[in-house]
Amino acid sequence: MDYQRLNDSDKPITLNVGGHIYTTAFSTLTRYPDSTLGILFGGGQKSAMLDERGNYFLDRDGEIFRYVLNYLRTGQLNLPSKFPNFDLLCAEAEYYQIPGFGVALAKYRAGLGNICVILDVSPEGSSLGVFGARNLLEETLGTTSGKFRSQYYSDCVVKAVEIFDKLTARGFILQGATATSSETEENGLNQQQTWTFCRSCYT
Repeated sequence: MDYQRLNDSDKPITLNVGGHIYTTAFSTLTRYPDSTLGILFGGGQKSAMLDERGNYFLDRDGEIFRYVLNYLRTGQLNLPSKFPNFDLLCAEAEYYQIPGFGVALAKYRAGLGNICVILDVSPEGSSLGVFGARNLLEETLGTTSGKFRSQYYSDCVVKAVEIFDKLTARGFILQGATATSSETEENGLNQQQTWTFCRSCYT
């Protein structure tokens, strides 16, 4: 396969993702410059690989990519009911490192009977959010308010560990974790970590 570096034009781009063909705009792929796609197609250190037909090739799950691309286009997570490949989509989200995508997945998963813990770190301070069904939060935390904020990162970490212990004691198991980071001139470095806990029986 050949390699080709992209310019900043906004003409349609055809992708071959694991054998599935997609066509989208350059601006869609580079909407988040610090994401994997933003770096790959935005002229960073990497370059895009071409298949034998001249399509840009990504060696990732082609069927799942449709949901990644839809999120890039709309900024919203749109999944069919009883979506069977959620764990696979979470793995792809970890690879693509799209800001906000992991949080959207965590909130969606929380609605299925899981509990998600999200830690945000920014120059302004740190915050901890716990997302899940109302009855689950009340059972595990004794409150339906899952918000905690502090100027200090260490305070949020200590609080997160306390929540982890409570979830474990209630039969929840850590099913996955993701981490993303982005940097802007205005806000500096922002980091986000997400942990997803679930248990076999949703009660």
